[in-house]
Amino acid sequence: MQRGSGDDLAVPGDLGSSTATFKGNFYTVTLPGGGLLIHDVGVFSFGPDGAVLENHGPKMLFSGDTADLCAALA
Repeated sequence: MQRGSGDDLAVPGDLGSSTATFKGNFYTVTLPGGGLLIHDVGVFSFGPDGAVLENHGPKMLFSGDTADLCAALA
């Protein structure tokens, strides 16, 4: 998978028309002997208004799937 991020401007020079795209591994948290706690990876794209335009791959933090992480920190 291609890694990285970028902004595309629908109107050149107008930052308010920006679409932000992020690709790759965002977060991976493992607990030695306990396995995977958080795994956010894939493609995430946000429109100028902050709306999610594209979401592929698991996003445990974004979706709120944090029970294992919270338990490990308790």
